[in-house]
Amino acid sequence: MAWRPYAAPDEREAILSAATELGDVLLWASAADQPGATDATLSRGEPGRALALAYLDDALPGRGYGDESSAALSRAVAAVAAQPLGPSLMQGFTGVAWAIAHLARRAGADASGATEAVDGALSALLRDGRWTGPYDHVSGLVGIGVYALERLPDPAGAELLELVVTTLADRAERADGAATWFTAPAELHPDARGRAPDGYYNLGVAHGVPGVVSVLAGATGAGVPGAAEWLDDAVTWLERQRLDDDAAAVWPFFVGPGVESFASRLAWCYGDPGITLTLLQAAAAREREDWVALADLAIEKMLSRAVGESGVTGASLCHGGAGLAHLCGRLHEASGRDGLDDMARTWARRTLGLRVDGEPMGGFTVWDPSDPQELGGDVQGPGFLAGIAGVALTLAAAATDVAPDWDRCLLVSLPESARP
Repeated sequence: MAWRPYAAPDEREAILSAATELGDVLLWASAADQPGATDATLSRGEPGRALALAYLDDALPGRGYGDESSAALSRAVAAVAAQPLGPSLMQGFTGVAWAIAHLARRAGADASGATEAVDGALSALLRDGRWTGPYDHVSGLVGIGVYALERLPDPAGAELLELVVTTLADRAERADGAATWFTAPAELHPDARGRAPDGYYNLGVAHGVPGVVSVLAGATGAGVPGAAEWLDDAVTWLERQRLDDDAAAVWPFFVGPGVESFASRLAWCYGDPGITLTLLQAAAAREREDWVALADLAIEKMLSRAVGESGVTGASLCHGGAGLAHLCGRLHEASGRDGLDDMARTWARRTLGLRVDGEPMGGFTVWDPSDPQELGGDVQGPGFLAGIAGVALTLAAAATDVAPDWDRCLLVSLPESARP
């Protein structure tokens, strides 16, 4: 299905102007000109810059973005060989491999030779039962599943995806027709550990069970044995975590013994928008109209939630206005629900500081690459999740017909080879 930009025609020029400014900052902010070691992480460093510049080159050609994208990816590969990195998607070497595989796919090229070592290392790690890390998207098994989905239909990707599903099954808690995944206290940030000293069950796409749901939906679409049954039980667990009907959201941040549950914000990392997209993927994989109805309930809550109660902070892709605008655009594409396109436009305007209903909205302050020690403002650094690259990508998607397939690394969409 072709991507249809959601920005109003009379606002696209302003949006593309902002995307161009951010693209030029990314172009200028070459890691080759910055002091210190190259950051090779997808969330903050050169892979994210490479991803953004490649898409911006399609949306805004002729500005040198494509050449710098290739250079940034080359620097990331070199940095992986020179510094210790773990296997996580957003903070480790798997993120570099994902960017290589994704950009090669876009160019119609075969990435197998470039990713062979990573494919083998990850498969060996899971096959030998040596995985002791978390299960989540940002740092764990779900993130490896995102990479495996991107490598489909290559046999190496298929093998790795089966190993991810098997390892997730080994880590699961399964009872009463439901399956879930526990986050132990040792895996928690100190702030979270203070709220949940005995651990919890996380309901964010970034760190919790909804990320598992999306990977299992992709694995089901790809025909991985056993994935469908685990998907059914994971969504059953997710259904049972709903808040009371009068709550501002359908789902909380997290649940667990002694853990206070309260309505999550509207974002990708935590909240109904990201969860709803994973639920729609699951519904498509299993042809479940009841799951579509649950997604529709979550959308209804989103549409009725006041801006001041959204929990949105800043403009970032992860938890800011740009990210929420993009999620609403994707939800509108997936569901066809009236109001989501207007909500997407509203949050795009808020991100840029344009006027909404005649009132000026706050824009954002970006990182100044001339002073790399200063990371103030709502959008920090050149990075993908919380920085300039992510915002630039969402703006280009809002105003052009270049399909934003980059969001597959966030499980916002799935590769065609993993769709039912």
